[in-house]
Amino acid sequence: MSSSPGVKEDFVADLSGYSCPMVVMLAEKFVDALPPGSVALVISTDPIATIDIPAWVWKSKNKLLKEARDGRAWKFFIEKTGPPG
Repeated sequence: MSSSPGVKEDFVADLSGYSCPMVVMLAEKFVDALPPGSVALVISTDPIATIDIPAWVWKSKNKLLKEARDGRAWKFFIEKTGPPG
């Protein structure tokens, strides 16, 4: 799966096959470990992630740069805004 035009990811977490809440828990663990300013591409095949990932990003004070659908998967480009977890 390629990156989206206009947004370049630094790290990729392919969480395809996982269901929420595991998608959010794993995405949180992954993004928390990144350095500030990094862009993570989180990939999920769980349609509930379209609700849960943006809610978690907002709550965590990170930044959702873009959300896109690619076939059966959703791609979330998340900028890490705080210090590493």
